Amino acid sequence: MSADRAERVVQDYLSLLSRELQGLPRADRDELLQQLGDHIAQARSETDPWDEAAALTLLDRLGSPAEIAAEARDRLDIVPPGRPGGLDAFAVVLLLLGGLVIPLVGWLAGVVLLWSSAAWTRREKLLGTFVIPGGLATPMMLLLVAGVSAGRTCATSDAIGDGKPATTVCTGGASQLHEILAAALLIICVVAPLVTTAVLASRLQRRRALSATPAG
Repeated sequence: MSADRAERVVQDYLSLLSRELQGLPRADRDELLQQLGDHIAQARSETDPWDEAAALTLLDRLGSPAEIAAEARDRLDIVPPGRPGGLDAFAVVLLLLGGLVIPLVGWLAGVVLLWSSAAWTRREKLLGTFVIPGGLATPMMLLLVAGVSAGRTCATSDAIGDGKPATTVCTGGASQLHEILAAALLIICVVAPLVTTAVLASRLQRRRALSATPAG
């Protein structure tokens, strides 16, 4: 009886895993289920006694079906099952412009919507979060900081009695190399969030089109 209960635990686990793997290509889904089935069968043959407790211990080491399915989707770059939501486009807008409207909070709201959405893969969500944090608010802040720190102070000395002209000495300000590097950084901080927005928007549009296409 104990072996029968162990078998039911394993079958329930594999059935739940099969449901969690919906959305993966059939070949990848079947391969993963076969690999786990073989692993469980080998462990069962090497475990004495094979009872419900042993089965639960083994399955706990393998991980939950939801975790295994999430890892498989990340590896295959597949979004989890679900239809893109109505706030997904708003998330893209907030990631780009939210920090300009409400500093930091607007962009963070976009990040929350991004990660709660089923429209993008984990890799795409990481892209949207870290390239570039703050969206277009980041280059605007860099411009303000550069404007404050790039000031030059000039002082003019009085003319000397022997006929030497007055001299002007300026201190502070950035060197030409620093100005070039700052300009390059600014361009990157502007272009990167624009490219990220284009990528997220194109993936969203494609998946909305796929979800609207009748199956079969």
